[in-house]
Order: sequence, then structure tokens, then C-alpha cells
Amino acid sequence: MTLNHYLNDNLQKCREKRFQDALAKKKKAFTVHFTQGDEKVVRLGDVHHQDHMSNFDHTVQDIHDILESYFKVARKRFVDNVCVHATDHYLLTDTESPMEFFSPWVNSLSKISL
Repeated sequence: MTLNHYLNDNLQKCREKRFQDALAKKKKAFTVHFTQGDEKVVRLGDVHHQDHMSNFDHTVQDIHDILESYFKVARKRFVDNVCVHATDHYLLTDTESPMEFFSPWVNSLSKISL
């Protein structure tokens, strides 16, 4: 479970891509008089008649999209956590970090000196 709003964004993109891929198969060359050359168009009837899937296939695709979207969010979160922990360790809390050397000196300064 995540409260990250990017999960829903990624999930919508996955579903939209699947829909666009299905429509791309139905594009046909058509001469439009107000443009130059042929344009690829999809008939309105082809949009309505999508490939019908069984409940099982629909569930499989839905679970795949959810897992793919969650993986993208989790991967970014993991990389962020590695960066946070590395920064915390090497710059703030390690015995040889810069803060370890400056903290006693900074703590000894008065408000005016700061």
C-alpha cells in the first residue's frame, strides 16, 4: 500500500498505453481533403468494438498494470531512501563526517558570532 499519488498516475498511463496500442492496430489510411497526403484515422465504430476479454484475462492485465505501477513507485522510493541514508551516514552521523568536526566548534559559538 502506498499513499504516493504517482501510483495512480502510472496506473492510468499503463491503461492508456494499452488502449492506444489496441487502437493503433485499427488505424487505416484515409485521404482527408483539408490536409496534404494521407492521414491515419480510426473509425468511431472501431473504437467501440474493442477486443473483448474474459474475466480472467482482464484480471491478469489489471494486476499486471497495478504491479508495474507499484514497482515504479517503489523503485524511486528505494533509490531516495538509499540517498537519504548515505547522506545521513557520510555527512551527518559518521564519526569522520564533516559535522563531527564542526559541531563542537559551531556549538561553542555565540548567537552574535553565528
